[in-house]
Amino acid sequence: MSKMYQRYLNEKRQWLEMVRRAEMVDSGGRRQRTESGSQTASLPDPVQRYLKMAGFADRPLPRAGEVIWKESRIKFGPDKPWTSLKTLQFNATPSPVRMAYMTTKMLGVLPFEGRDLFADGHGHMLGKIAGLIPVFDDGRQEISQSGVVTVLAEAFLVPGYLTEPYVTWEAIDERTAKARLTDHGLTGEGIFTFNDLGEVTTFVSRDRYYANPKGGNERQTWTAYCENYIEKDGIRFPSVVRAAWSLPEGEFEYWNGTIDKVVYDIEA
Repeated sequence: MSKMYQRYLNEKRQWLEMVRRAEMVDSGGRRQRTESGSQTASLPDPVQRYLKMAGFADRPLPRAGEVIWKESRIKFGPDKPWTSLKTLQFNATPSPVRMAYMTTKMLGVLPFEGRDLFADGHGHMLGKIAGLIPVFDDGRQEISQSGVVTVLAEAFLVPGYLTEPYVTWEAIDERTAKARLTDHGLTGEGIFTFNDLGEVTTFVSRDRYYANPKGGNERQTWTAYCENYIEKDGIRFPSVVRAAWSLPEGEFEYWNGTIDKVVYDIEA
């Protein structure tokens, strides 16, 4: 077991314990309110419709989830080839946390591990070859700002995010709603669009930073696409997710993946 993977497991246990402590404090109160629907009553109408469509109308909203990716791919630049990844992802809500652990073979032979983390208001991206040679180690402000937006974009996969006090909502119309997530002085916002079935189809934000291959980081419009909803264990979720930048020269889709399932009953 690699050191980076062991670190992923250790940090997941740490944040699961945080979730369980929060649930113990809230037991008898928050869970009952969630099940009765009163906690979600103030959410915009399309958000409430999503929760009914997805199977959360009569159950507590999960405050942690592990996204099991069947497959995922990334492009490191508009002219670069696709690179296949094996991805594990964990999200938690009492304080916004997101962590993804990724592995691949660089040049087809060199073992690569990467970790994309947002926790305690700080983002960090780390990548190593063979667990030793650093490829990137980036904890700049732009990474933290982008991390806030990524957590918000994925909020419907772990719906406990939707009613946390650090997420605020603005109703727009029957098919769109604006959300804002604030954590440790960082704020990211974007607009969710829903279809007639109540499914989230897109999330669009201008609060994320694009790492230009020619140098520098710049804010550009970023879109997450949610497609091909499926049902497992009574819960509906998008099985295909794509992420793209709207650049002056056109749309650059740089990431896509297929979700096998989202696990809410997580073992430490």
